[in-house]
Amino acid sequence: MRFHDILIDYVRDPQYNDISAHEHYGPYMYLEIMTWAKPGVNNHSIHGSKEDLQRLAEIFTSKLSETSVGHHFVIGSDYADDSEYSIFVEVKEEGFDPASLDT
Repeated sequence: MRFHDILIDYVRDPQYNDISAHEHYGPYMYLEIMTWAKPGVNNHSIHGSKEDLQRLAEIFTSKLSETSVGHHFVIGSDYADDSEYSIFVEVKEEGFDPASLDT
């Protein structure tokens, strides 16, 4: 599932309406999306209001459409001005399995 789809499904699901509601994703369940009062990225989660997370999905889609396979982009202050972290996205071919990078 693409990151955009994860965000949109999260935003549409009413079980995640309340602050601190969250879900884990990925092959090892390390990615956490969380409903929070303000947008941010830290060592715990990617978080924000549902409107913030919808905007993040739009930022992601926009940057992805401008980036070809084998290249990368970063989402940082364009999502959250005062975040500790940024989101680094390396664009891989369709069907790529991220767990294949594990040794």
